[in-house]
Order: sequence, then C-alpha cells, then structure tokens
Amino acid sequence: MTAQLSRQFDLVFVLPCLDGQELDYLRNNPALAAYLEVRPDGSTSIPVMSVIRAKGLEFQRVVLYGFGQDCRYDLDWGGALDNQPEHKIRHEYFLNRLYVGATRARSQLMLIDDTDAFARFWTPLQNGWEPPVNLQQLPESAAVWQHQLGTLRAATLEDITPDAQQIRFMLENADTLRQQGLDDQDAFLLRQAAGLYGQLGDFHQQAYCLAEVLFLEENYSAAAREFESLNSLDRARNGDFATALVPYPQTQGTPPFTDGCDRLAAMSYQKKGFGCPRCNGFS
Repeated sequence: MTAQLSRQFDLVFVLPCLDGQELDYLRNNPALAAYLEVRPDGSTSIPVMSVIRAKGLEFQRVVLYGFGQDCRYDLDWGGALDNQPEHKIRHEYFLNRLYVGATRARSQLMLIDDTDAFARFWTPLQNGWEPPVNLQQLPESAAVWQHQLGTLRAATLEDITPDAQQIRFMLENADTLRQQGLDDQDAFLLRQAAGLYGQLGDFHQQAYCLAEVLFLEENYSAAAREFESLNSLDRARNGDFATALVPYPQTQGTPPFTDGCDRLAAMSYQKKGFGCPRCNGFS
C-alpha cells in the first residue's frame, strides 16, 4: 500500500508542522519519507504544506499526516478544563488547525498516523454522535447534525488506486499552488507547483515558477535570463526588477559599461534616458 500511495501524485499532504518547517519535518520523519521524495530544487514528489500554508486552499484529495501523533494526550473534548486558560488555548489551537486541515479536501480526506495515535485519537472519533465529541448534547442536534455526519474507516487499496482523474487533479493542484505562490510571494509553494508541472510535462510553466523563485530569492540576474528565455519580457522589464539588477547612475553621463553590452543592465539606464556605450541601449 505504501508503494501505491507514493504514486498518487494528485494528493496534497497537510502536515502538523509550523509554516516553513515542511522539509525539515519530512526529512526527520522516516515513515513520511517512504511516501515522498525531496528533490534538489526543494520540491517534493507529492506536494506538502503546513496548515497555515493550506488555509484558504482546496484540493480534491488531501492527506492529514501525523495529527493524532501531534495531539497532546490531555486534549479535552468535554470542556472540563475550560477554567484553565493555558490548557484551553492549546486545545483550541490544535482543534482549529485540525479543522483547517480537514476542510481542505473536496472529495476525499485520508488520515495517516501511527498505530498508537489511531487508537488514542482517531478511533474515539469514529462516531461523532457519541462521546467524546458527543454531538447529541448540542441543541437541536438531531435536526442539524445527525444526517450530516461522515464516518471514518480503514483505507483499502482501491481507495488509493490512480484513476482517470489523476492528471486533471494534478493540473488543478499545480495551478492552485502557482497562483497562491504568486499571490503570497511564497517560494515554497512555487517550487511545489514547479514539481507538479514537471511531472505533467509542462516544462514552460515549471520554468516560469522557478524563475519566480529566483526573483523572490533576489537572484535577479538569473531570474531575468529565465524570464527572457520564456519570452516573459514584462517580468524582465519590470521597473523595480530592472532597478534591482543595476542601480541608476547618480550623475548624468555615460553608464560605466566596460566589457561589452549587458542588455538587461542597459534597460534600467534606458528608463533614465541613457544608452549602452556599445549598442546605445536602443538596438
């Protein structure tokens, strides 16, 4: 089953780690490393992200990994310890993260945890109508909840068998990660998108995402070359971007180019009316 799961490239793993600690969590977790490969460019064979990064996003199939193991043993379902502020804050923080992670899935939510965590945390939740969740105690619970509850069950090989939708879901995931990475200026999400595009054979989108990563990491010259090779001249000619490449001259006169024409550098001088001494900056 592990080998089968490792080929489910349309999955997204949500981890109980802090934002920015995803790769450290993966590297320090041998069981998780059995499913996922960390590539040299920082992407993973199946996308992973923290709850904070996943917040606001939706994917067809999501894996919550290790949340039961991450839960404190004194988690209070009945509210008996509500008069202890520190305990209540920890309790609510964990449940908020669990809720956000679980609601990222549109069609299928899978749980992966160690054996002890399943027995201690997940098994008691198989029927939310009964303790410890005990929804029957809520006002009008029968009318509101009784017919809305899902169930937990052990996964079968059929549950994690690739189907005809895998490629479409992978593309949806890649597009979602790319857009969110651009919106949040998040190099990690852009790397994850690039990894999926590479698996899908869309090398143009893969290269574009990696060019944006170079830009976010302030490797402006390399980013400019990549954008130019992708014919994304609007990105290469962005005013702030060009300024970051080469500062404008402080005084009027010829730009201090000494060893040939640096066209990308010349663009920033063009905006101030200067030309490259070799090609005059306008050829």
